[in-house]
Amino acid sequence: MKNNLDCDHKGANTFLFSATDYISGKNFPIQKCGACGLTVTGLSDEENPVFSTDFYPDDYYGEQNRYKFILGKVLDILVKRRAALLGSHASGNSGAVLDIGCGQGWFLKRFADQGWNAVGVEVSPSAAFHAREILNLDVHVGQTALESLDDDSFDVVCLWHVLEHVTEPKKILTDAARLIKSSGRLLLSVPNFGSAEARFGKANWFHLDVPRHVVHFTEESLFEMLEDTGWVLEKKSYFVPEYDFFSFIQTGQNLCGLETNLLYRLLRSGELKKHGKNKTSFWQKLLAVCSFPIFALASVIWVPIAIATNQGSSVNLVLNRKPC
Repeated sequence: MKNNLDCDHKGANTFLFSATDYISGKNFPIQKCGACGLTVTGLSDEENPVFSTDFYPDDYYGEQNRYKFILGKVLDILVKRRAALLGSHASGNSGAVLDIGCGQGWFLKRFADQGWNAVGVEVSPSAAFHAREILNLDVHVGQTALESLDDDSFDVVCLWHVLEHVTEPKKILTDAARLIKSSGRLLLSVPNFGSAEARFGKANWFHLDVPRHVVHFTEESLFEMLEDTGWVLEKKSYFVPEYDFFSFIQTGQNLCGLETNLLYRLLRSGELKKHGKNKTSFWQKLLAVCSFPIFALASVIWVPIAIATNQGSSVNLVLNRKPC
């Protein structure tokens, strides 16, 4: 079934399971859209995850030192490595790069530091303010920001764990095909809803992240959409080191009955406040910390197996624009 460009996902949908947002406390159905075939998070007419402060509170984007302890420095090294690795896929080691959904701009800043002409697009005014005013990056704000950019003007376009957040992913991919040069590359990564971790974790899967994740891609549904929007695969992988090990750990703790994403909240510098008035108990926090080494050891065993069997928790693609 084809992925319709303007589908509102409100037709005859098949219910799969429900999941609770760990920030707002609201429940959302995960369903397969009867019109376009995508797996989506059900939203009511008055709920817009792009703008709702219930779903994207001020501390969602975090600060530069987003995580406590040495974890923040390790992640910064991994982000620098990812920018260098992704940039190497382009023709040459510099040019014009567009980061769609750039957040506060830290990933985009790595490209700028390497000599790229770095441009960003972001829907959150507060995140874009940081990228523009603090990091001095060229960032365009708003849902229609892509329309103001010139055709065939970028050597690299990044959609790194962004496509799952948007209500019109097919339109974003179509815009990206218009903006990129014929010799350019699209660098794309999304959570893998078809992975073993997602199938086993279901509502407890760390990457489900309802309702901020609006669309839940399997490889099949993703490649169908890429085919429809004019993209050809160059390279595929299943490993994102800053996500995969922790995703397994947090999913495992969620399945064991701890508060949803508790370890994730504890590790953040600006802790995301959970819903409700009751504070997290000392015993819950202790269990999250004490069980971490066990799940971490298990992740070291599981993640390489998942990658080797094409079951990684993320699908990462390098794509070329189809010849006209």
